[in-house]
Amino acid sequence: MVSSFLSSARAPRRSLRRRGAARSLAVVGASLAGALVLSPGVAAAAPERVAPVAPAAPTPDVLAPETQTLDWRSCFPDGAPVGLPEGSDRLECSDYVVPRDWDAPGDGLFLSVAISRLRPTDGTADATVLTNPGGPGGPGLSLPLLFLQAERTELTENRDIVGIDPRGTGASTNVTCSDAGSTTAPLDPRNRSEAATDLVLDLSEITAKACQNDPANLSPVISTRQTVRDLDLLRDLLDRDTVDWIGYSGGTWLGAAYAQEFPDRVGTFVLDANTEFTSPWQNTFELQPLGFQRRYEQDFLPWAARYDDRFALGATPAEVDATYERIRAAFAEESGGAALIDNVIAGSMYSKSTFSDLADLLSLLDEAVSEMPEGDVLSASDPAVKLLLARDDQPRSLAPVAPDAFESTFLNILCNDTPWTADRESLLAFSQEQGEQYPLIGWSTLAQPCAFWDRPEAATLEPRTGEGVPPLLMVQNDKDPATPIEGARIAREQFAGARLLEVLDEGDHTVYPGNPCVDAKVEEFILDEDAKATDSVCQGVGLPEPTPPIDEEGEAGAAPSPSATPDPTRAPQADEPAVGAGTPMERMRALGKTSDLTEVPPAS
Repeated sequence: MVSSFLSSARAPRRSLRRRGAARSLAVVGASLAGALVLSPGVAAAAPERVAPVAPAAPTPDVLAPETQTLDWRSCFPDGAPVGLPEGSDRLECSDYVVPRDWDAPGDGLFLSVAISRLRPTDGTADATVLTNPGGPGGPGLSLPLLFLQAERTELTENRDIVGIDPRGTGASTNVTCSDAGSTTAPLDPRNRSEAATDLVLDLSEITAKACQNDPANLSPVISTRQTVRDLDLLRDLLDRDTVDWIGYSGGTWLGAAYAQEFPDRVGTFVLDANTEFTSPWQNTFELQPLGFQRRYEQDFLPWAARYDDRFALGATPAEVDATYERIRAAFAEESGGAALIDNVIAGSMYSKSTFSDLADLLSLLDEAVSEMPEGDVLSASDPAVKLLLARDDQPRSLAPVAPDAFESTFLNILCNDTPWTADRESLLAFSQEQGEQYPLIGWSTLAQPCAFWDRPEAATLEPRTGEGVPPLLMVQNDKDPATPIEGARIAREQFAGARLLEVLDEGDHTVYPGNPCVDAKVEEFILDEDAKATDSVCQGVGLPEPTPPIDEEGEAGAAPSPSATPDPTRAPQADEPAVGAGTPMERMRALGKTSDLTEVPPAS
């Protein structure tokens, strides 16, 4: 998540953007610099996944557990790909049918939801953990492999762990905003000319209308309210009276909503990297400029200055920041480079494992700037700029079938779930205020399709108060950029029974698994039926030493950043970074890249 909904860079793509529909969102996106967590990849469109499906004899009875069964089959019928953790061949895939609209289950229209399951070695489990990677709208079929890769044996040998591609995205029936126009390059979000701001606002409005005019008319039913009903049907099909939950970022919102709707079906719920899930989505996103600026100023700038002998960006945080501004100013206005460098920096704030990669890139760009004749501007022909563009133009992991399924699901959920109180005038004022105070992404808050959304009242999510919900555990890094702790603390106070495990002096987005103190507390809560959720603290693991430097060809030892995840369709190369690097969500993306679970294997 960055401050905006769809990120920008150039016309092709960035963290919440894809070709076609999302290209007008590329301008809208310089603001919407990131979703809560994931970034999917590109795959050829498959019309059968974009339109609702109808069983041969569609009746509401198909929704009853006794008339619908899960046909499990191997996710890797030809064997698990090289690079996946040992035991990945146990991952099974299936799908099930849900009504297009839970408020009208008899209308004969149904959607397909893709799922995966990792079972213990002996095939028996005490309970089932549903998982969600965030987004909202992120595909999650590979997420169970994260716990296998992290060797969380107590969890993987005692629970069935289920991954889900929610309605709208991944290998499930897709939604699309494919009529959303296009643009050639993102605007500099600091450009406050009337022409520039009018264009961003106009494109936000165009995007909203395009999403709501999707040809399959799925937009009104892509919402958290509908998804929690899908999840409860899944619980029934799994033959569980209750389910456990591990949800990251946007998955904290979904988990809290399910718990509120079905409190008697809640087992142990863990929410990691928390949205302000007791309030409208708008509250969470309006905290992001603060969160990203804090991470940048308190973690990255001092870290880069500490290693000035390696990166030569400046010996003090102020000098490093001045280097960034010098590079930014060297791009021609029409190139989109200023917005691109903002996005790459913001995307690197998700995980400390990307700091070296970012600092090396800034060092190469600064060298290019220093060698330019006076009055020149950076161009795409410069090797350092080519490297910057390559970082932003990598296909994403966990590719959905429709090219814009993730970002379309993301926008529909955000704009359908809760009201967004804004208009053109207030967006201008708010983005001006945020930009002056938090310049890294604050200016980009101008782009906001939800301000122009004709929100269906039926999609409205009921207030999440926690009344009647069993205790759940919130896990939160205190300098998380995308879901700032201020929102988590509000949710903790407003959601009855919530308890907060706060991780001190830690700025990554998501933490479990990966911090020994957190791992122990989370798994005790999940696995020990006598354990109680309590407010507690753990210490962060600290910032890393620099990794081996990258060169102008992009060769290096750094982990893939959120803005540079490799092609999911490409076979792993011998010199690629280890799957275990980075935050839990980065590792999940790497696993998804290796496994390429973009299609549920057909039943035999």
